[in-house]
Order: sequence, then structure tokens, then C-alpha cells
Amino acid sequence: MKLKKIYISGPYDRSEQCFNRFVDLELMLRKTIKDVDVINPSRIFYQMPTADQVQIAKMSARLIEDSDFILIMDESDE
Repeated sequence: MKLKKIYISGPYDRSEQCFNRFVDLELMLRKTIKDVDVINPSRIFYQMPTADQVQIAKMSARLIEDSDFILIMDESDE
């Protein structure tokens, strides 16, 4: 069975609080849904402190394109 990929979408501001919010949701998804690959962009972008908004947007678009589902966080107005 192929793993389904879920991309977590939401506002990202590089703060530790924001990072933790994404990670908490990622962990909850992994616990409650079997056979899922959760794509947590904050884990990637947190490790890329010099990336600008354009680079982040381009990478996000590629990650979303590779996903089966997009989960939009409640706090998001996207």
C-alpha cells in the first residue's frame, strides 16, 4: 500500500512557537492516521534560516505538488 502524503499548510514565521505548532499537528496526524507521510514544511524551513520568501514559496509549491492532501491549519487565512 502506497503511503498517502499530507502537507501541513499554515502561516509560518520562523518562531519556536510556530515550529512547535506545526510539530504538534504532525505528531497528532502520525498517531491517528495509519500509513501516512506527513510533510511538515516548518521542519525544512527551520533549518534554512537564510531562505527568503520566494525560495520558501517555490519549495512549498513543489512539496504541495508531491502531496495527496493539504491540511490547512485553523489559524490560517490562506
